[in-house]
Amino acid sequence: MCAALTRFEGRSNSIMPFTRHAIRLLLISISLTGTAYAGAFEGKRITLDAQISGQPPVNDERRTFPVLSKDNRVLFEVYVEGMARGLTSGFTLAFEDDNLQFSTLFEIESFEGILSNTTGGRGASISVSGKPASLRAPGFLGILTLKARQNVTGATEIRLKAETTTIFDSETGAIDQLDVSDTTIRFVTGQAFGISLDLDTSLGDQARTVRNGVAIGETVEVQVHGNALELMVGYILRFDFDSTMVAFESFIPGNVFSAAQTVKPEVTARSVEVTAATFGGALTVTEGLLGRVFFTTQDSFVSSTTINLITAEMLRSSEFVTAVPRSVTLNGAVDFDGNRIADFRDFLLFAARFGETTSSPNFDTQFDLDGNGSIGFSDFLILVNAIEAGRESQ
Repeated sequence: MCAALTRFEGRSNSIMPFTRHAIRLLLISISLTGTAYAGAFEGKRITLDAQISGQPPVNDERRTFPVLSKDNRVLFEVYVEGMARGLTSGFTLAFEDDNLQFSTLFEIESFEGILSNTTGGRGASISVSGKPASLRAPGFLGILTLKARQNVTGATEIRLKAETTTIFDSETGAIDQLDVSDTTIRFVTGQAFGISLDLDTSLGDQARTVRNGVAIGETVEVQVHGNALELMVGYILRFDFDSTMVAFESFIPGNVFSAAQTVKPEVTARSVEVTAATFGGALTVTEGLLGRVFFTTQDSFVSSTTINLITAEMLRSSEFVTAVPRSVTLNGAVDFDGNRIADFRDFLLFAARFGETTSSPNFDTQFDLDGNGSIGFSDFLILVNAIEAGRESQ
């Protein structure tokens, strides 16, 4: 037996170099071709839809989006079409980045979908992974969020890159390349109407987008104002928010319609869609209050959260037109002097502004803690509570 083992070991040692060489060749072949064999996803069409839909997701195949200002966001629904069924535990979305155009203009902020990864990407690509998940018609993978690093001008185009946009087939072990021929998104100028969000609850549009001193359990009003509204017969507004921080409460149509008709808001785990329309003929006014949306902060709200208006559509003369997305920020902290705590220095700064209103010269909205357009006793109470809470935490 010992002799047999010796002969076997001799043979194994002699064939090991060949085996290792064959494995190296196989790995090189796989790296060059992308996969040793094709899986169920190979060659399937991947699409980006700039129209965020409700539940269940619907691919509207919208390929245009209004131009963006710096720090604004654009969201895309991502679909892999032609799939009766499929199982995946990971994929990579890679954008063309010639001359660093994409990575200069955009930051890949997040991806949320059928897999668990929600971390932002690096450069022009993002790899998403998680426990194997089923992909069924219409092939919805999730929602990709891009943030503008600078102003994105008209005629700018972005598209996914062939060969490096891939998906892992968990059933076969193949890394499949996707067809990216229909992933071009074009940013267009001259949006058809304008949108402004306002956290100031007084009459008119103060375009206030930040509120400080928001308390847990407080209901916050977001006013939606519009301009260039001529011939409008209805609108669709979709808000995106962090449901661990705030919850949607209600929607009240504005006064642009004398008798607005609405349907029940469509609420999901991370968004709400509100609508209004008129049966009394198209609008003749040019601007006005479209509606008021109410959110309540949750027990986990401790510092800051952002509510994004990601879709604003208006029907005008049988044509749907869009507006640039907007956002508002709610902060729990009160800090006027920038030292990161609420103390008597903040109290003195507040006292110097007490009694001012939006009609006062150089009105500073940061002291209007309740957002009612004036700096008064209710703001004083919020400040006192913040100072006391700061002392207790110290």
